[in-house]
Amino acid sequence: MRCRRSENASVLLQFVVFLLIASSALVYLVAWKTSRRIGAGELEARIVMRAIAAAENESRAATGGYAPLLGLLDVTGTESAPDSARLALRRRLARAGVLDGVVIHGGYCFLIRLPDARGLETRVEQPGLDRDHYVAYAWPERHGVSGRRVFVVDPSGGLRAWENRLPGEFSYSGPEEAPPVQIAPLADGRDQPFALKRQGPQKTLVWVDLDEVDS
Repeated sequence: MRCRRSENASVLLQFVVFLLIASSALVYLVAWKTSRRIGAGELEARIVMRAIAAAENESRAATGGYAPLLGLLDVTGTESAPDSARLALRRRLARAGVLDGVVIHGGYCFLIRLPDARGLETRVEQPGLDRDHYVAYAWPERHGVSGRRVFVVDPSGGLRAWENRLPGEFSYSGPEEAPPVQIAPLADGRDQPFALKRQGPQKTLVWVDLDEVDS
């Protein structure tokens, strides 16, 4: 009887150990897949943001001014130029969704804002835009799932990134939670040329120059 109880206890112990190993392996697999998905989302976001910067430079050279994102994607008349940066951007975002001027692609949301005559932000084509400046943001469609960081590009410098974490564990996530237009400074540290300026914790955020990191 004791021998049988010992055998039963041994089998039970082996089963418990098996469950622990299996659950640990499952946790690791889920974490690995999430990490891969976040890495892929952030890599695609960086590619798109650099494509946006190139398309904005092309728009500036061709028309004398920058454009909102949906304006950049309207490439009527440029199809004959196979090396067009705007055409390349449209091809990359061919299957993207759009919600209130926000383009959703590859697990990230993308938005370009320009100042109007009063310095207020606008994300669509309209009369009176100040086409001498733009600011483009990319942030996760689902924070912690499709990406983590926020990326920014504007005429003042290269692509920059912030870890996307504010006091209270808040992070920008989804097309309806776009980062405020003023949250990222210009490359030299000055505020963006919009009516709204950085306040409180926004002034302490660390933006990393990815052009220096990637070089």
